[in-house]
Amino acid sequence: MLFHSTSRFLIPYSSRFNILKCKYLVLQTLHQPNKNFSTLYFFHPSVQIDKVFHDLPDNLLYKHLPSKIGFKRRVASLYSTSTVSEDHKIEDDKPSARTPIRKERMEGQELLRMTLSQKSELTAEDWTQLGEKLTANVKENWQVLCMHTIYIDGNLNAGKSLISYLNQQNIELSPIILTFYIGLLGKTANHSEDQEKEMMHYFNVLKSKLDVFDAASIEVLVSGISKTRYYLECLPLLKLYQEFNSLSQSLLCDLLEAGLKYMNDEVIKMAFSEFNFGDAEVLNITLRVPKMVQTCLVSGNEKGFEMLMDFLRQHRLNLPKSGLDNIVEHFQSYQPDKWRMQFGQSHPKRGTCNVCHTQLKEIEITESEFSAVRKAFLSQVIIGKNVFYKSNPLEVKNFIHFVKVRGPFDIVVDGLNVLYKGHGPPSKSKLQPVLSYLMRQNQRVLLLGNKVLMKCLPKITNPELFHVFLTETTKADDVFYLYAALHSGIDCLILTSDKLRDHRFLMQKDLRPIFNKWIQKVQIHHWFNDTTTFAVLRRDVFDLGPVKDEGGWHLPVNEVDKNFPFGKNSLLCLRHKDWKQASSPDPVLPHSSIKAHDHRSPGQKTDNLKQMDKDFQESLDQLRHFYKEMNVKKDKVDNRKRVDNVEWFKM
Repeated sequence: MLFHSTSRFLIPYSSRFNILKCKYLVLQTLHQPNKNFSTLYFFHPSVQIDKVFHDLPDNLLYKHLPSKIGFKRRVASLYSTSTVSEDHKIEDDKPSARTPIRKERMEGQELLRMTLSQKSELTAEDWTQLGEKLTANVKENWQVLCMHTIYIDGNLNAGKSLISYLNQQNIELSPIILTFYIGLLGKTANHSEDQEKEMMHYFNVLKSKLDVFDAASIEVLVSGISKTRYYLECLPLLKLYQEFNSLSQSLLCDLLEAGLKYMNDEVIKMAFSEFNFGDAEVLNITLRVPKMVQTCLVSGNEKGFEMLMDFLRQHRLNLPKSGLDNIVEHFQSYQPDKWRMQFGQSHPKRGTCNVCHTQLKEIEITESEFSAVRKAFLSQVIIGKNVFYKSNPLEVKNFIHFVKVRGPFDIVVDGLNVLYKGHGPPSKSKLQPVLSYLMRQNQRVLLLGNKVLMKCLPKITNPELFHVFLTETTKADDVFYLYAALHSGIDCLILTSDKLRDHRFLMQKDLRPIFNKWIQKVQIHHWFNDTTTFAVLRRDVFDLGPVKDEGGWHLPVNEVDKNFPFGKNSLLCLRHKDWKQASSPDPVLPHSSIKAHDHRSPGQKTDNLKQMDKDFQESLDQLRHFYKEMNVKKDKVDNRKRVDNVEWFKM
């Protein structure tokens, strides 16, 4: 990081910061007249000076300095105890070159931790001796190394001791030490007014030294300040951060937790509006949700909890079982007498919870919502984002004309997805049952594929009853069937097991929840077919939540694995203890619980037993289909009773 003491201008330099932005800031600084460039220095011990100053105009540098080389050497020599010269370069893309520094640093951290474990409080002499040992073995400034390690460990007593020692020795607190200490004070404040005031005192000292902060420093400051009643001080820092970076998930989660803790709905909405994640970042927020739920329970922020659950539902952010286990523990700790909680499943066809037998609502999408998604996809995504870039323009033009003339369709079939489903090579036997069933239902079918599909088409019976479009490549076939479905209307279905992640994140933020709903409602992602039979086993038309009803909450469980790429319809059922459903069967109780007296009439008991038997038979049928689909050994398949009572999917 580059800091100019006269202008108090801080240039961030880290592996996460674009070097082009560093160059831009250097140029911006050099253009300012009357600057004392001899006081410019780097904080980062492994900074690559040549990367920052490479290709900068010589005439601009020479205008202020005798030479670029002299400038770079002068900059490097002012970094505390670490000197970076032209002969001392550390390449970011060569991990082996960075290993010695990492090893030294780790050894220094271990020495500090061992020293702190041996003594409850270090004296001035202890700190001096520790500093001498670290200086002899570590190239980094030992004070910065110690404060950074203490910040990571959350050791408040050690941090206070180090600051006291530096003040006694009349050693000026550097911006980096102040930054880590402020973060430490905030993270460990725990509603202590005195500690929060101390944090703000040092934050004001830091602001008097700096006008602009780098990205890494802002992340540390926000991580601490957001935990205190001064959390609104984070907003200017985040605004500064946004000038050169998009807000990270960590920063937004810190801000969101602050809004939930202090019941500031505007801050909560602000944080939600800034989330802009791709598939790789989804895990970051889901890991923080249990802590956010705990914050809501501690502060009694019921509205904030509902806002959090609604955000998860809109973006289909399902928590893993471990995260929901943590949420259960929080409810048991903070509201032990209010809830009863149990994991269960939603019936894939009726949409009822098998724990409380509550009927879940079907996913609803209005015509206006669908029109907005269709318009955005056809204009912004296809044209603006150039989704068809992997296809040639003539093919795209032909497909658009084809859909306009032959459409609309009732269902779009991803032919290659059907051909390659299960084991074995692509063959007519995988495709024929699908098309035969759809044609018997009098559906207007569009079959999409490429030259692999072309080999099977001559063997398909009645090919004149459906429409076929073959592309030259498979790289953009998902865009083709999305285009066809959106063009055909709100009720057009899509038969594919593709998760379509990329297109969710290409949509503008306010339309992603609607796009998610539409995809979930129209996609058939799990089906069974053999040489003669086709059956839809799964189409997720029910909203698993998180969703609230009069009796409590249902939270979906993310149990995606190789065999269940779309999950298992599992959910966590949270019911108010005083909630009762008149005609529902007894819920499954733990072994330690005592069942209450059954007040149901014999007729009600018989009806419930019949319903439970029907549920069991349907589950058994699905299980039989599943084992067939998993390609069980032929001798077992031949001996297994053929399932004839499949509930066919109604178009």
